[in-house]
Amino acid sequence: MIRHSGKLFAVVLLSIAAATTAFAADDGNTQPRLSTGTIGNGGSATVDIVGTTNGAGNVKGVSCQSISSGSLGSASVLITVNGGSAQTLNLGNVNLLQDAGSNYYTDWIPLNVRYTSSIRVQLTGSQYGSGVSCTVSWALD
Repeated sequence: MIRHSGKLFAVVLLSIAAATTAFAADDGNTQPRLSTGTIGNGGSATVDIVGTTNGAGNVKGVSCQSISSGSLGSASVLITVNGGSAQTLNLGNVNLLQDAGSNYYTDWIPLNVRYTSSIRVQLTGSQYGSGVSCTVSWALD
């Protein structure tokens, strides 16, 4: 009975180790970056946060803020991976938080969007009303 438990314990440990390495997206040699884009206040309705890149990497996450919950809730982050169709992250579907200064913001939205040839991240919404600003964490391999 003890030998069987030892084998089971070893299998469980190997399974945990394999799962942990499967989630590792970076080998420590990436070039981390933060990029910010702002729309609204009579300016553009769409802006590149991360312009089209060449090479492989990872989009880590995004956080957005505005003085208006309506402007923030109607904005979207568009992510185009490897030149394909844009994937839409609709900010109207996230829980909005408010700070003591009555500013609205999203919590950190973790992502793990791997790309092998190119990435483009855009912020889109209304050019009228309060501005919306988003910051994206991303890296090149």
